[in-house]
Amino acid sequence: MELVCQLVNYDDWLEKQHATHRRAFVLATSNLKTKLPPNLKCKWTCLNWTLLGLEVKAAIVNKKLPPEEAVLTKHLFGFIHTNLWSTKEMPEIKLDFNDIALIRAFSQIGRDCEKRANALMETVRPFIK
Repeated sequence: MELVCQLVNYDDWLEKQHATHRRAFVLATSNLKTKLPPNLKCKWTCLNWTLLGLEVKAAIVNKKLPPEEAVLTKHLFGFIHTNLWSTKEMPEIKLDFNDIALIRAFSQIGRDCEKRANALMETVRPFIK
């Protein structure tokens, strides 16, 4: 019995579509770029759920969603984070959620915090000297 490669079938179908813009991607729990079948006719991008989750989270944090989509998007992110998240798939990012939270917090209150820390240090300067 001959094995069927669904990706090759999709690739054949996509190549025959009469469209100005065609995009193809593989979404999996790990990056499958090195495991794609040879001789695909279309350019395929490989995504993993973790990177998709980071994009979804960024859309939530940056409020780039209509209000009616925000709740469902938060549930999607929660599902991805709970069931499909893989930190080993983020080698070039090397950030965890605490890092992202700190960056986000600093962008919101960082300057004020820095001013207060500097003011506090000015009060201890005589003791240090």
